[in-house]
Amino acid sequence: MNEITIDCALIHSRTSFHEAFSLALSFPEWYGKNLDALHDCLTAVHEDTKLHLLHWDTLEANLGPYAANAKKAILHAASANPKFAVTFI
Repeated sequence: MNEITIDCALIHSRTSFHEAFSLALSFPEWYGKNLDALHDCLTAVHEDTKLHLLHWDTLEANLGPYAANAKKAILHAASANPKFAVTFI
C-alpha cells in the first residue's frame, strides 16, 4: 500500500493546493488543476493508496470554502474508489 502525506499547513492558495496534490500523487501532466480534475484523478487511482492530510484545519483557514469543497470531492472519490482512502488530521 502506498501511504502519502501532504502537510496542508504549507498550502496557501488554490494553485499551491493543486501543485501539492499533483506532485504527491503523481498526477498526469494533463491534470486540470480544479476540483473536478482532482476527483477524476483520485477515482482513477489503481494501487492501494492511503492519503494523510495533515493540518487540514490550517488549510480551511487559508482557503475557506474552497477547502470545504475540496474535502467533499476527496471524500466522494474515496467512497467511489476502494483503492483510495484518506484521513484528515
